[in-house]
Amino acid sequence: MTALPPVSDLVTTGISKGTFKGALTNLRAFLAEMLGTTGTQTSALTALGAPFNGSTTKSGVYTVVAADRGKVIRCTGTWSLSVTAAATLGDGFVFAVANEGSGTITVDPYLSELVDGAITKDVYPGKLAVFYVDGGKLTTMAAPVDRKLSVNQQLFGGVAGTFTCTIASPAVFTKGAHRMVDGQTVRLTTTGSLPTGLTTGVTYYVINSAVSTFRLSLTKGGTAINTSGSQSGTHTVTPIYDKAQNTPDMAFVQLVAGGGAAT
Repeated sequence: MTALPPVSDLVTTGISKGTFKGALTNLRAFLAEMLGTTGTQTSALTALGAPFNGSTTKSGVYTVVAADRGKVIRCTGTWSLSVTAAATLGDGFVFAVANEGSGTITVDPYLSELVDGAITKDVYPGKLAVFYVDGGKLTTMAAPVDRKLSVNQQLFGGVAGTFTCTIASPAVFTKGAHRMVDGQTVRLTTTGSLPTGLTTGVTYYVINSAVSTFRLSLTKGGTAINTSGSQSGTHTVTPIYDKAQNTPDMAFVQLVAGGGAAT
């Protein structure tokens, strides 16, 4: 980027015409690179790389580069979105990913770099996530929110889905890509009967949450529930809002995690 000319090249008594003209030329170049050349707000925002200054559409493998600063990358399909090295992009570099298709977009940082402490970050259908570079890593500064869900669903869990449950001590619950987080409150229903140890209409707390499995407890962060006996029918887990337990901090954690059992 062209350096801003020193004040002395513009105001010092006795400066030569050549020095003054050179300073004006450099000043114009500096302002053009900083704010664009058309004199419009759109041009200035694009030149500055301001968040949401524009968008680009991608449907296949792509790498986020410096020119994507502030852009919303509108994606369709199922593929990996690579990211240029954090050191190259620089701290404060921001971009957003909008999944406008039915597949999954996997944000894959450079080599061994991480995103939110993980190797990759999935952005699910209908969701929007904002990423920024901070200290050599990627961090999400906005949740992968499902824009088709209500505010309550976005904050406290989303869509209910069917699950399977082991008869074991403790019981393990399986639900593909459930995206629930530890401490989240849920309730269970069934078309048949739940195993002994589980009851419909009772508020349970998610613990030991993994990508496609979780356990339940009767208290937040408590002991995992054991199950016994037999079971039948189709079981459904529904994340709920428990005002006494879901604090604003919990809501933020669930929002950032994209919480909720997905169908």
